[in-house]
Amino acid sequence: MRNLFRTTQDFRPALGNKLPLLLLGLLLMTGLAHETHAQAVYGSVSGTVTDAQGAVVPDANVTITSIDRNTSDTVQTNDSGLYVKDRLLPGTYKVTIEKTGYKKGEIPVVVVNVDTQASYRNGDNLGNRRTTPQDGPC
Repeated sequence: MRNLFRTTQDFRPALGNKLPLLLLGLLLMTGLAHETHAQAVYGSVSGTVTDAQGAVVPDANVTITSIDRNTSDTVQTNDSGLYVKDRLLPGTYKVTIEKTGYKKGEIPVVVVNVDTQASYRNGDNLGNRRTTPQDGPC
């Protein structure tokens, strides 16, 4: 019995010096084994700007204004009349569309939620409130 006790005592100092490293290694392995997911904090607004006849309107200025914060961002529509504004904080916004020769269009209330995209396409308020350049500026 005495030899067994002595053998256990011989391993104790060697294990004692390496125990903190062993625990650190286990901690790192368990921490890395769990998947971490980033939390989304932004939403976005997108749409297609069309005139009264349904034709797309390129190069229109689209201003997205935060009603809650009184801040605004402006983007332009592309050749297909599409606009996208990413990285908007959740809240209530107003979308205004302007282009020379067209009536000013507006969507008074757009709600942006986390990790979602509020979309406005043909037939929505943007297209129905626009006039053609032949109608003249308003």
